[in-house]
Amino acid sequence: MVLQAAPGDDDLPPRIKKPLEPRQALPRPTTTTYHKRKSHKRSEAVQLVHTRVEHLLGDLCRRPPPPPPPDPQHSAHCAESNGTSTADPQSSTGPQRSAAPQQSQIAGMSDEQLFAGELDPAAGKLGADRTLRKRQQLRSVASHVLPLLEPGSRIVEFGAGCGHLSLLLASLRPDCLFTLVEVKPYTSNIAAGRVASSGLANAAVFTGSIDEYASSAACFDVAIGLHLCGLLTDACLALATQRRARACVVPCCYGQLVGGEDHGRGGGVVRGQQPRSLAFRALLGEEGEAAFRAVIKGADCVAVGRGGAFDAAAAGFLTAQRCMRLVDADRLLAACEAWRCGGWLGSLAPLSCSPKNSVLVLLPEGDGLAAGLQGIRGQRRGGSPGLDDGECGVCDDDEAAGRAAISPATVPATTAPPPPPFSF
Repeated sequence: MVLQAAPGDDDLPPRIKKPLEPRQALPRPTTTTYHKRKSHKRSEAVQLVHTRVEHLLGDLCRRPPPPPPPDPQHSAHCAESNGTSTADPQSSTGPQRSAAPQQSQIAGMSDEQLFAGELDPAAGKLGADRTLRKRQQLRSVASHVLPLLEPGSRIVEFGAGCGHLSLLLASLRPDCLFTLVEVKPYTSNIAAGRVASSGLANAAVFTGSIDEYASSAACFDVAIGLHLCGLLTDACLALATQRRARACVVPCCYGQLVGGEDHGRGGGVVRGQQPRSLAFRALLGEEGEAAFRAVIKGADCVAVGRGGAFDAAAAGFLTAQRCMRLVDADRLLAACEAWRCGGWLGSLAPLSCSPKNSVLVLLPEGDGLAAGLQGIRGQRRGGSPGLDDGECGVCDDDEAAGRAAISPATVPATTAPPPPPFSF
């Protein structure tokens, strides 16, 4: 069969191809422009949140006065309640110090004196480039923790890792007992080996999660933690307040609070509940709560180089530091609302030792250290988020009023005269 062309095909004019005009490429933002826009939005969120809650922040971040000496009656009462005795404070063998150093004394000790032998972070499989910063971190955290300890205190460190912090404190306070809680078997084995090598009889390792430790019914007086990731900070604070224990923690990994993955930190805390304090929620409103989630993510936005090095004077770090303060202020207020405890916010020193340098301290209801405390005291669900300098809600005997539910109407308006400008 022969195929023939349709009539008239040969008479058709050839197809005229119109030259294509060059496509105009849409301008794409450069990486620098993208980060600038994101940084600007983050700064706007921080400013919005800070403006609405700034009159709550002044008391939270005032440096507390030097702690008073331990109250013998309070120590005896705690010992009687816990079934222990304070008659023999030297309860451990191992490296003994002539006296229990306080924060002013360790400031004058050299690294060679403070981090001898197994106490050196380098002994915990830590690289040489991070050892200096870790020493600075440990020295600073110890200065915050030591005033919270009394003879015979039982201290638990959550997220203990290789045991850097507890080993140092156990050597400084042989009259106290330390438990290192670490969920990873490999890391806890390193910590156990260091405890054995150091000869410290007042330190022990518990391998398990915070929930497993809580279910063991072990008693403690002080909960501590250095760089507790995400919700582990909240789980630690929740357990400490439930047990009426003191707490001193340095949070880390703030973005996990609103991240998509549940890391299962325990303690009954879940992501996405921030802001947690009723005071913040009432003052921020719907728009402010959305901005607060941006603030949480902004707390992690610090450019960190090799070995943890970063620029403490960079604008990005200063913004991240403000974000950390706001998130931790909400944590502190939430605990104070629920448990009538007191506390304050501090910082690691020097700031260059870690991009995550916010320190959060909680004191339980009726704690002797709350007397004369310049930070927040006796936060009440049924009253004002801020107490006058001469008032101490911790010592209030009206327990029913202290546990009453708060309503937005009881929270002072943002137009209230603020205290002197808050400085991060």
